[in-house]
Amino acid sequence: MTNEDLQREIKTGITVVKFGKDSCPPCRMLKPMLKRLAQDRRGAFYFYDIDLNQYPEYGKIYNIRSIPRTLIFNNGQLIEDITGANYQQIVSTIDNIT
Repeated sequence: MTNEDLQREIKTGITVVKFGKDSCPPCRMLKPMLKRLAQDRRGAFYFYDIDLNQYPEYGKIYNIRSIPRTLIFNNGQLIEDITGANYQQIVSTIDNIT
């Protein structure tokens, strides 16, 4: 996914973007939890998992210093920037938007 693709995707609705690496245990733990939440909420938000090993340019674009890092957008506007595997904070932020 290019940055242009991601920018296009975050413009509409609620979008959750998790940045991480497969070598990061908290990243591996959070990914299936967010995928499941997206499935359970059936279209309430879009979820993208960006592997920084595959797409290292995102580390520079979004100034990522620690992982996992989750950005939550609503209609293109950054609403929340969460560092760490804080699942409850992610859910709470999504709930407050919807």
